[in-house]
Amino acid sequence: MIVRLLVSCLLLLIALVASAGAATTDISTAEISITSFSIEPTNLMEWDIGTLSVTIKNTGSSSINIESAQLDPPVTGFKILNDQTYDSVGAIGVDDTRTFTFSFQANVPDGVYYPKFYLDLDNQGCFREYIPVEVKSTELVVAVGDAPDAFGEGKKSDVVISVSNPRPNTINSVTITPSGDGATFSPKQAFLGELASDQTKNATFKVTPEKETTLQFDVTYRNGLNDHSATVTLPVEFGDDKLSAEPVLNNVEIAGGNGYNTISGDINNAGLTSAYSVTVTVGSPATAVDPNKIYVIGELEPDDFASFEVTYKSSGSTVPVVVTYKDADGNTFTKTFAVDMSAGGAPLSGISGSSSGSFSGSGTSSAPGGAPGSTRGGISVFGMRGGSSGAQSLPLMEIGTALIVIIVIVVFAWKRGYLRKIKERIPRRKKSEDDDDFPNR
Repeated sequence: MIVRLLVSCLLLLIALVASAGAATTDISTAEISITSFSIEPTNLMEWDIGTLSVTIKNTGSSSINIESAQLDPPVTGFKILNDQTYDSVGAIGVDDTRTFTFSFQANVPDGVYYPKFYLDLDNQGCFREYIPVEVKSTELVVAVGDAPDAFGEGKKSDVVISVSNPRPNTINSVTITPSGDGATFSPKQAFLGELASDQTKNATFKVTPEKETTLQFDVTYRNGLNDHSATVTLPVEFGDDKLSAEPVLNNVEIAGGNGYNTISGDINNAGLTSAYSVTVTVGSPATAVDPNKIYVIGELEPDDFASFEVTYKSSGSTVPVVVTYKDADGNTFTKTFAVDMSAGGAPLSGISGSSSGSFSGSGTSSAPGGAPGSTRGGISVFGMRGGSSGAQSLPLMEIGTALIVIIVIVVFAWKRGYLRKIKERIPRRKKSEDDDDFPNR
């Protein structure tokens, strides 16, 4: 009995050794390698959900039976969302490839983590590899790239929002949405799209505030399939724009005659930006009359000036000179200068002006005798264009009237024969003088 038991144990031991030898042979001929892996997004932010794809290849000489595939989390908080997807895989033939994709959530601080990719090769052992995953929570940088020094009530101004990507990976679907109580925006939303690493993109909004408020610009973007946001605010305070056009009245002269008065002078642009569609007229109690009710100057660049001439009737001691102009955004401004008639046209203080959006501006006119400079001239609605400040300040109407009178006198004298008589008298007088010089000839 004992001998039979010993023989049975010996046979069982021989069978186990033979089986182990066969398994070792299979493992040596079954070789697996990772040909590639990818992570999307390549760099995650904390709480982001990502995907890890691993592609393997059978580089051995026989097929491999894969029992299961899994991705083991490296730390607590690194959650595998589909850990049971590959509980049963099957065989992979010689030179065949297979891709395994896992979803995970990185609820971990910034750093590099190494989840373990693991293959159970049935009775042939296992295969494992550690895959690096980087978590970096750096957000986009949002800033106000450009804005006016001061806003105007109802005045349209440009605000530039700058978005920069300091992250090591590309960000997608970048969108800027402005908001603000009592303000309107154009456009209402700006789509910047993809933003590569270290790239900056700008969006310009035309903002029209009706009251002092705070503007908010919300930036939304995606890191992979994960939504993120950032915000920048901009306070709106009303005041004078230091870069705006600034019309100044100089060299004012007032002349009377023909039943109306004529006021002329120069409009200087003492601001830092151009004034467009500049016109000059007079305000109440004066009344603009023909022939020059409104004088059109057009564009007036910084440090440039142009002359004007307006005809009017008034019984008051002051004449309000009204200058209307626009900025590059089409906002209309009005500035009024009170001119003292009793002082021969000396300008008083500049009266506060307004824009189409009730923007208020103020200023003080310079004393007569502005600095010389180039001019664009101007066009009177009922007059003619002046080519320079000197030509525009000449009394063109009086000169024209005098020329007409001279021509009429010459024609009248010619028809009456006065010119012929004058011509005949000149040679006789000269001959008489010659005879007196040589009495003995």
